[in-house]
Amino acid sequence: MIRPSFLQTGDTVALVSTARKVSRIEMKPAMDLLKSWGLNVQTGKNLFKEDRQFAGTDEDRAADLQKALNSKTCKAILFA
Repeated sequence: MIRPSFLQTGDTVALVSTARKVSRIEMKPAMDLLKSWGLNVQTGKNLFKEDRQFAGTDEDRAADLQKALNSKTCKAILFA
């Protein structure tokens, strides 16, 4: 089994929503906590978009996830 290394201070984590919409106010405590741990938080381009109850269209949400997966610097992906 492949085990990823533990997150270190200065690592980048991506925050994306593959389902429901979220607001900046809802995400602020999580983002603040991650930053207090010394992590860099990269939010998906469409994280705060709204399309009915979703965080953007299917294509928007898929694009955010794919970008995080393809990132050379992102060490972890967290889902809102």
